[in-house]
Amino acid sequence: MRAKRSDGSDLIAEFTITPGDDTLTLVIDPAEPDNPDYIEALTTLLRRLAVRRAVITAAATDTKDLGVEHLVLGADAEPEKVRMRLTREQSTTGDNRQRMRLTLAVPGYTPADADRLAADLAAPPRTAPDAMDVLTPLLGVELPTISRRAVNRIVGFANGAVTVATGKSPAGERVPVAWVQDALDLLWHRGTVRVSVEQFGHDSSFLGALLSALPGTTTHDTPPTVTLAKTTPDSPREKTFATLDQMTLVKYRLEQGDLRAHLLNGRAHADCALCGHVFPKRLLVAAHIKQRSECTDTERRDLANVAMLACAFGCDALYELGLVTVTPDGLLRIADTVDHIPGRFAEHLTLLAGRRCTAHRPETEPYFAWHRDHRFASWPTAS
Repeated sequence: MRAKRSDGSDLIAEFTITPGDDTLTLVIDPAEPDNPDYIEALTTLLRRLAVRRAVITAAATDTKDLGVEHLVLGADAEPEKVRMRLTREQSTTGDNRQRMRLTLAVPGYTPADADRLAADLAAPPRTAPDAMDVLTPLLGVELPTISRRAVNRIVGFANGAVTVATGKSPAGERVPVAWVQDALDLLWHRGTVRVSVEQFGHDSSFLGALLSALPGTTTHDTPPTVTLAKTTPDSPREKTFATLDQMTLVKYRLEQGDLRAHLLNGRAHADCALCGHVFPKRLLVAAHIKQRSECTDTERRDLANVAMLACAFGCDALYELGLVTVTPDGLLRIADTVDHIPGRFAEHLTLLAGRRCTAHRPETEPYFAWHRDHRFASWPTAS
């Protein structure tokens, strides 16, 4: 089996997961002309094992014990450093790309789950949505628990926490937003989570209710579990919330998160396609080049070309409002109607004028043409 990168392309290096008596063993074949991506594949597999809190109980090649014992990935060591340690141990034999066997204990996987673990490790990761993108539209919405025996209602946000009212606590109790994010991350990484006090603590009832309300999830009562459907960013998400407005907003925000993750392609930082400055991912927006509501279904599915990364420091708003556009030759043009008042606004417009848009290419030009004709304040109307 081959693992896939975040963009869906294959890593050319074969690996297998085999069952033991009470463990699982990952075997990655040696680097040869048929397996040129050995190092990248090993690092990727270690990262995906770290998400699952896997423990390496032993590591060896065909000729050497690599001296690893009960190493908790992601807690005791970072995956990249573990990869370097393993290949460094290999290099003492003169070859740091040999067939490697990692004996594993992986929470949630038994020896009978070898095929499932292999498939999960091979699949590109899905990026969980931001907790506040999920929580904000649900203010005031009733979220029934998986058992339907109780109802949670979000009544406010303050100091990094969400306040949740229940029948037993009508005034509400605080749940840290970080705990919500952890629950989202876990569901997106595992695909299925069991809702229990052992997994989520005393707020498990609310967290289970929230996860089960997300578009694209299904639930089971015994034991209480939530499963995330294997959707793509353009797949429909049909679950209905208490009101249509909340449903639509959450669906949009989840789609925005998926599209942004596609554009970021695993990067923690990236450049704004308009101003060119580098920003952390939380400050970048997946800006539709052509207004989303005007796109056809086919255009919305054109993930590689219908959107670009724009910074929240002003470029996204300027483009959305039609104060800046991209010419057919890929250069930024400022609207003639903009008053160049002194200060930060004028400085930013001066920075943008005449820059090359890094998102402009033949495939995206039709979307930019729509923006020039329908949104830009001073572009001649198409005849």
